[in-house]
Amino acid sequence: MTEHTLENDILLARVNSLGAELRSVIRKADGEEFLWQGGSTRWKASAPNLFPFVGACRGNRYEYADKFYDMPKHGFARNSEFEMIDSGPGQVTFRLTESEKTLAVYPFRFSVTIGYRLSGAGIATSYEVENRDDKEIYFGLGGHPGFNLPGYPGSGQTYHLEFGQTEGARPFRAANGLIFDQPDPRFCLDRILDIGPATFDTDAHIYMNIKSREVSLKNSAGATRLIFRWSGFPHFAVWAVAGAPYVCLEPWLGHADKAGYPEKLSDKPQLKHLKPGENFQADFSISVT
Repeated sequence: MTEHTLENDILLARVNSLGAELRSVIRKADGEEFLWQGGSTRWKASAPNLFPFVGACRGNRYEYADKFYDMPKHGFARNSEFEMIDSGPGQVTFRLTESEKTLAVYPFRFSVTIGYRLSGAGIATSYEVENRDDKEIYFGLGGHPGFNLPGYPGSGQTYHLEFGQTEGARPFRAANGLIFDQPDPRFCLDRILDIGPATFDTDAHIYMNIKSREVSLKNSAGATRLIFRWSGFPHFAVWAVAGAPYVCLEPWLGHADKAGYPEKLSDKPQLKHLKPGENFQADFSISVT
């Protein structure tokens, strides 16, 4: 594992080759850290990348070509060593390809390329998945960055999320890694989602086929802490350990299984299909204020 530092006049960022994970985003003017630093029982990561599954498979396994394969929640990319293939002022790019280890759990030849680039007070994350095989591949993809909530809970500070469009949507929730068949009737997202002790009492809020493509994290005074934008990801999840001083903003392609989903990989309705030689691209960006 190696660490790469990105810097411009406004931001200082760190990215690890393990999982190609963004580990720090600091505003240089005052030294404030925006990214959750992990290292605790509340959640040990900062911004893992999810591939080739988002969430869990039913029974933590799937079937392909009459054989069963074990697959951990959120896939294997977040615990895989990526190769750094390009770097320059304020940017770095990593790539993961199939190996003997990945083929044992995911029998496909692929590449996942993840790039980071600073621009002013923002950092952009780009994804490209390529099918290097001679057969169709199936996958999910997602980001999972966690952001610090200074003064929450316990110091009187509260936070909320303001979405770019009025959604009128109820979130799906999960238990034991599987998504419930029906959305949670206790919540209905218009544009504002308050972050409070009960928000994450039943795991994440998962919004399927969300209309918005940006969300702002704001404090109780209405001041914007950061703006999160994404493209190429149809779903969006919001998660934290209940009462923890951070919130995760997660753009997703795919999601966990529901209880009745098939075990056969090619029949899972939430996965993206790529034919040989095809690729898929998506991205998100974080702008601090």
